[in-house]
Amino acid sequence: HLWKEDIELMKQLGLKNYRTSISIARVMTKEGKPNMKGLDWYKRYFESMTEAGITVFATLYHWELPMYLHNKGGWKNRDITDVMAEHAKIVHTHLGKYIEEYFLINEPLQFTLDSYHTGWDAPYEKDLQAGLTTVHHALLAQGKMFQTIRGLDKKAKISTTFNPFVLYA
Repeated sequence: HLWKEDIELMKQLGLKNYRTSISIARVMTKEGKPNMKGLDWYKRYFESMTEAGITVFATLYHWELPMYLHNKGGWKNRDITDVMAEHAKIVHTHLGKYIEEYFLINEPLQFTLDSYHTGWDAPYEKDLQAGLTTVHHALLAQGKMFQTIRGLDKKAKISTTFNPFVLYA
């Protein structure tokens, strides 16, 4: 509820760019339709940032899988790839004019292998096959999200966020 004050602070700090995430649960109904109340909130949020001279960089999936999708198998269910593509479509259609660049998925290692194989993150499963399945579905989802946005806007800037690290034997 203090987002307007936050934007004012960003402006005072001289921030020119800001990466934020767009929650599936806020902008898309369980039935896969646009949630206009949530989209209107993001529109006001992004308009305020733009007016403050702050460029919006938007992450489309940042580990906030709605419970109804988790209950359908989450990232183990291949249908998630279509949900993510629809989410990308809804976001670009309703908010795309405010977004400088899309980051499709934030750090997929955490919500795939770390969540379904090693059990380090929610849902804390320890199943190698589930981990590999979720990696496959994350890659497919990212491809579908890319194709969806690119199909709507040939000039859209699209990338992703990885968290690489170095391991030594």
